[in-house]
Amino acid sequence: MPAKNSIKEYSPEGYYHVYNRGVAKQKVFLDEQDYKVFFSYLKTYLSPPDKSNESFPSRKLKNYFEMVKLLSYCLMPNHFHLFAWQKEIDSLTSFMRALTML
Repeated sequence: MPAKNSIKEYSPEGYYHVYNRGVAKQKVFLDEQDYKVFFSYLKTYLSPPDKSNESFPSRKLKNYFEMVKLLSYCLMPNHFHLFAWQKEIDSLTSFMRALTML
């Protein structure tokens, strides 16, 4: 694991283990509904864009289909792990920012 505040180098077409934990190890998934909502965002971001479900531009979520591929995941009450592949250098960073800044 890299040291805190180190400069991380990412490569195109690279595989990465990313994780996110609640502040002070607090729970981020409080009930079954929280897991379902998280999965719905993963599906929206990573599935082929649905042209029939157009919404207002301010509400439209960016799509990362073919830019990020989720290979495996583990959701725990206070954190989650994702193992993913990215096509371009900043694809995974952009995806994680979108996913966690909801």
